[in-house]
Amino acid sequence: MVTRKGTVLLMAKPFFPWMGNKEKLVPYIHQLIPPHVKQFTEVFGGSGAVILGLQPKKGRLDIYNDLNDDLFNVFCCVKEKSFSLAKELKFLPVHGRTPFAFYRDMAAHEPDFYRHIEEEKRVVAESTCFTEEEIRELLTILDGNAKFFDVRRAAAFLFHLRQFQDGWTVFFWSIRTPLC
Repeated sequence: MVTRKGTVLLMAKPFFPWMGNKEKLVPYIHQLIPPHVKQFTEVFGGSGAVILGLQPKKGRLDIYNDLNDDLFNVFCCVKEKSFSLAKELKFLPVHGRTPFAFYRDMAAHEPDFYRHIEEEKRVVAESTCFTEEEIRELLTILDGNAKFFDVRRAAAFLFHLRQFQDGWTVFFWSIRTPLC
């Protein structure tokens, strides 16, 4: 991507094919995003082309969203359980300094989403603000949120995407057949 001032910016690209991918529209969509926006929500996330193409900006909250739980699970695993996903996809072990440097840089990222779920569960369980029934209900919901870190499910979904290059097949399969 080239800015108006002529400097070249690197842009992350989607790592799997997806029906309705907005990758070719990214330069046009980004021109419509106000420069001082504090929060950007990708409502129809899909392959994440728009949000991945945004340059990171301090103070801006970028939110990925999609109705498809399997897609959302893949992005959660990529962000928070990248080593486990890489192992499940047979990308590990690595042989060589360059792949090792890539994984070392990934390790520098501190996972946080799952930690927050555990903190929330601890606060709810220790709370005197809820009845026992309310505590059980809240803990069930928080445990449900943890399902978005299912590495085997994410790997199976990515393997399946690889088998079907036809976007319509992937789209209809993912709507009708949940992996778990």
